[in-house]
Amino acid sequence: MHLSVGEAHTQEGRLFVGICHDLSEFKGLLEQLSSAERRYKDIIQYQREFICRLSSSLRLSFVNNAFCEQLGYQESEVLGISLLEFIHEDDRHKVESILTRLRAEQDEASLSLSCA
Repeated sequence: MHLSVGEAHTQEGRLFVGICHDLSEFKGLLEQLSSAERRYKDIIQYQREFICRLSSSLRLSFVNNAFCEQLGYQESEVLGISLLEFIHEDDRHKVESILTRLRAEQDEASLSLSCA
């Protein structure tokens, strides 16, 4: 339970209003969400393929175990680093162009879905 109390000033004086909120359903939903998140993370972490999440500036914000194991890094060593640092310098511009184009296409698809 959560109790919210408000105060009101009237001509008769101060009045207090209390409202009780039953948080049982809310807490249950939080537990379900937490459980689903743990299952999702377990599935992603133990894939053999490299899985990573990139920021808009192409910096790594998540990597799975395969990414770290195959490249010989700890997660803490790669988070925040540009993905392009793992690409041979001769290919960096090409990879950056591809990722930029993919992001633009995704943004365009999201925009058209939200306008539909």
